[in-house]
Amino acid sequence: TEYILNYDLYDTAFKPERNSFGTVKIRLRIEVDDPRAYLLASLKIPQTIYVNSNSIKDFECIHQSCYGNYDLSKFSLSTTLILLYELMEHARISYYIRDFITALFLWRGTWEFSFRGVQRDIPLFSLGAFIMAITLVENPGLLPCYSFLTLGSMLMASMEWRISHPNPWWRCHSFQELFISLMKGKGGGGLSAETIQMNENAIEAQRFDKKWKDLIEEAERVAAQKAIDIAREQEDLLKELQEIGGTNAEIADPLGAGIGLMNHPAKRHLYPVQQMLLSVCEWARFAKNVILWEESIYSFWLTFISFTLSFIFYFIPWPFIVRWSARITAWVLFGPWMKLVDIYFLDDDDGNDDEALAMSCDDPDRNRRKEIMEKQIEETRIKNENKFKLRDFKQYFFGRFLTKVHVLKVDRYIDIPLSTSTARPILDADENANHHGNTPPKVENIDGGQNLIGLMIPKVQDVQKPTDVVPHIGEPQRSDSSNMASIKIASAFAVAAIITYYLCPLSISAFQGTIRFISGS
Repeated sequence: TEYILNYDLYDTAFKPERNSFGTVKIRLRIEVDDPRAYLLASLKIPQTIYVNSNSIKDFECIHQSCYGNYDLSKFSLSTTLILLYELMEHARISYYIRDFITALFLWRGTWEFSFRGVQRDIPLFSLGAFIMAITLVENPGLLPCYSFLTLGSMLMASMEWRISHPNPWWRCHSFQELFISLMKGKGGGGLSAETIQMNENAIEAQRFDKKWKDLIEEAERVAAQKAIDIAREQEDLLKELQEIGGTNAEIADPLGAGIGLMNHPAKRHLYPVQQMLLSVCEWARFAKNVILWEESIYSFWLTFISFTLSFIFYFIPWPFIVRWSARITAWVLFGPWMKLVDIYFLDDDDGNDDEALAMSCDDPDRNRRKEIMEKQIEETRIKNENKFKLRDFKQYFFGRFLTKVHVLKVDRYIDIPLSTSTARPILDADENANHHGNTPPKVENIDGGQNLIGLMIPKVQDVQKPTDVVPHIGEPQRSDSSNMASIKIASAFAVAAIITYYLCPLSISAFQGTIRFISGS
């Protein structure tokens, strides 16, 4: 898909007081030849990306492009307060939860379909919650299964809300599309090219956003007015209590009543708090992006794993496991034979010798801790040496200034393209020639980037140069590896289901028969 994206330019993506400096236009082309490899690549830990530059001006420009005008790594009381207010703003999720719970308990329609030309709504989530509630009361062992099922259903509800947004730039790939891409692989469909026209559904999107904005502002206004009323009542109560001497009247004179408090430096105590708040906010932003399908790939994997665990846990006899685990724990750890453990397995030295034993070099626990510490120190030293060596080589090849670029979305505000943006499918070679009236250009030079590979002597990673324009993404291409991968995944599911369905009941029956045989003999 080829995107022509228009964005508003802001001076920061972290602070609420943002100033707009016009717009910027970006042309972006995305081609995914193997959707399965695209999905599986997200299971790996993303590699840290650094951009090198030679001059200080380029470094400042790159840093400002990545982090804005404000450096959150420097100590500032205003930055600490902004991070605190950001954490408090996450309470807005309660408005969405309230709307969802209202629709859930009142059996309001959540799934729309057309039947004989008539639009109908089915309260699908309400029906599922009712079935889960009545079965969970009768069989509490379904709690683990239903817990993961609820998590997956919540993510599916969030996905449905996102893909039903009138603004096409808010939408994401659905779970069904990504699941088909995972099963079929290359050339099997699933991910399809997008087509978005200029100003598509712009009026409907503005109405939708205004509706939620008015709802949140009204709820916040009511909550603020209620907080003001409570504070005024507490102030009146405190004033009346002070008039009668307070709740804890004291008649003794305090020492040094006229001496003020000494001013202590705030940075020493508040800067670690600021760094901790920054880390918490970044994790909260990433979690919010996953829940809201902003990071749709991670949301898909979390939903897929939740449904898979829910299916597996349905066949596991949790009451039997919990009951016998509790019995074994009680009999093993609280029995009188623990006295034998104390006699034969633990040292029976006097308390006076504990200090000498701790200082002794023959103490096995001390030696083991020392080995662990030495191993940890060695691993850390090697890791830091590799980092410093990579830094030196990157500075030698590309420039002395390094800027770290976030791979995951950890910005407080994520801007979406303006309604004037467009998207169209990429044409293949023949269609592109017919569309523009000329032959498609060949790619001659490709910038390999600044990624270094190798341990002892790093070198620039080579990039394969394509011979022609990549074929259209929807062109059917299926290889033997794709077929084998599909068969392996399907076989793994089938084997897991068969083993879980048949072996668990047989194991339980065999164990219960053994217990009855031992009890009868």
